[in-house]
Amino acid sequence: MLQSQEQWYGFWGSMGDAAETAWALALPAIVAAMGCEEDEVRDFLDSRHGRHFADTVRCHQERGHALAQAIGAAITEWRGYRVGKATRRAYGMPEGADYLTGMVLAAQGCGPLL
Repeated sequence: MLQSQEQWYGFWGSMGDAAETAWALALPAIVAAMGCEEDEVRDFLDSRHGRHFADTVRCHQERGHALAQAIGAAITEWRGYRVGKATRRAYGMPEGADYLTGMVLAAQGCGPLL
């Protein structure tokens, strides 16, 4: 499994003391949910978008979910949102893209907003 390259920032930095365990759960869960490569998910988790994903995980933990459940719930939540028109244009994303897919693509350097 790939390790974070930004342990002070992104998902890892936002998860605090739980970062190592959270990373070990989140990376393969997102890879499985999206069918993409580990390096693509690592880049996403290490980005500012990964920080926001960690915030969603933390919100689910505050609602009483265990860490693995919180990560699964965050994946489901982000997959349920659709990327808006302005974001699609800025990053060159396909219409109808879910938010998780969009932000993984954005972390790959697509578009001018990075």
